[in-house]
Amino acid sequence: MTPAAAAGSVREKHEQQKSHPSVRNRRIRSLRMLIQKATLLPSPGQTARKRGTQSHGLTPHRGQVDRLHSSRRFRVALFLIISGSSVPTFTYTYRVPQPALAHAAETYESVKIAGGYDPATKTFTPLKLDDKDISFGGTGRPIVPGYAVFATLAAAMEAGIVEKDTWPTQLFANIESYGKFVRALHSYEECYKLSDPWWSALRTIACGGDDEEEGYSTAADLAERFNEVLGDLPAQWPKSTKKKAKRS
Repeated sequence: MTPAAAAGSVREKHEQQKSHPSVRNRRIRSLRMLIQKATLLPSPGQTARKRGTQSHGLTPHRGQVDRLHSSRRFRVALFLIISGSSVPTFTYTYRVPQPALAHAAETYESVKIAGGYDPATKTFTPLKLDDKDISFGGTGRPIVPGYAVFATLAAAMEAGIVEKDTWPTQLFANIESYGKFVRALHSYEECYKLSDPWWSALRTIACGGDDEEEGYSTAADLAERFNEVLGDLPAQWPKSTKKKAKRS
């Protein structure tokens, strides 16, 4: 074996020994004893009094005390890091919101009594909400979850089927249903939070497709805009042929 190879073998063996659990445990025990001794040391003032130097006016310098205490804190922190001990911390993982289309079928099952986007046919049935309760019941009428209303609108936007000028008529059966949607949106964040996919889709509708975010931070902000936007669009919800026939 060449000298270089021999030296490499020695280094490798040394590294293996250093990383062996028994060696690591001995180091941890040694460090623990060192820290225990450091933390149990008497204060500089106590040491001076024991030695009788206090009577001569010999007190430790403030900087010496600070350095000693800092050293103790550093050793304790180092021990905690090496030994794996630490104070409890939160377990947290950020979950990126999924597109509304990823759950469109499940959403449709929750909202289909009122209409909504059907991913199987890629069509949207205008939401009829005027005879239903959104999120909360108590009146005996069918209940539609508020989140499902917002999620099905977002799914339709992601599917690319929402018309730019006639979306109110396309998405809502009548102006009463539209008004109920706006009121539900306005109060939604009193209890819940709009997910980002819903907020982004509703903001795009309310802004006419513009990439505008300022002034639309909350659900209530969006609701205010939905209250105004009908005035910027052509007339919606034409009267039914039955009413026209009665008039003729």
